[in-house]
Amino acid sequence: MRPTAPEIASMATQRGEQQQVSPRELARNVVLEFFTALNMQDAAALSSLVADDIAHDLGIADRDVGRQPFLEHIQRSQAEFREHVFDIEVMVNEAGTRAAAEFTVLGFPLLQGPSEAAEELAETYRLPCGAFFEIAGEQIARISNYRGPSAIEGRVRR
Repeated sequence: MRPTAPEIASMATQRGEQQQVSPRELARNVVLEFFTALNMQDAAALSSLVADDIAHDLGIADRDVGRQPFLEHIQRSQAEFREHVFDIEVMVNEAGTRAAAEFTVLGFPLLQGPSEAAEELAETYRLPCGAFFEIAGEQIARISNYRGPSAIEGRVRR
């Protein structure tokens, strides 16, 4: 498992290294920790990585605000779909306040889930996706996810 952003900073300090971990590297690690926590379905880790007032953009017009609505969304998704995020590329601005990630999601619906989509779809899907992050300190303040509905339909029903 990757070290957390605070652990990286602490390790450098404990070794007496003069070189500081850059804000860019800390932000990159926060984003990678987020994806690791998603893959492991670790709600406690996800909770610690997001700000109390996180803004989670779900689509064109939907936005949830707050840690609890974010965690509830993740829980609902995990009850309906089993997904694994991989092939993650993270880009971060110099200040470490904004990040973007391009990644692939491999998943399949859990047919017992309450979603109509889960009942209709029985195949594994592989989707190219993207997300934009706003980082405040060592927490994620905003996530904007992008998965095109046409991409989901086209890939799942093949």
